[in-house]
Amino acid sequence: MAMMMFGKGDTKKAEASVVCVLYDPANGRILHMHQVTTFPGGRTLAQSEIEARTFDLAKSAGVDVSKAKALHVRPEDYTHGVPHKVDVQSLRLVARPLPTSPRNAG
Repeated sequence: MAMMMFGKGDTKKAEASVVCVLYDPANGRILHMHQVTTFPGGRTLAQSEIEARTFDLAKSAGVDVSKAKALHVRPEDYTHGVPHKVDVQSLRLVARPLPTSPRNAG
């Protein structure tokens, strides 16, 4: 989904957007995610700046990031409302299947 910005009667399309995912390298569990979007006229951040900001935000939220690794993905690779994890072999974001409830079975 393309991100749009509205203001003063005009619409600006995002020039770039990236999601930085902090994950546990032992099991791929996602610890924190942060999306950065650049609009026309804005400064594009370096990958290192995005990572530093993501780690800072996670720490300020009380997340233990001492062993965390960062993965940068496109926003299209993440579906809101769907649980995800990082496949630590391929270093890709993957959807986790929802647990089946006994009420939903058969």
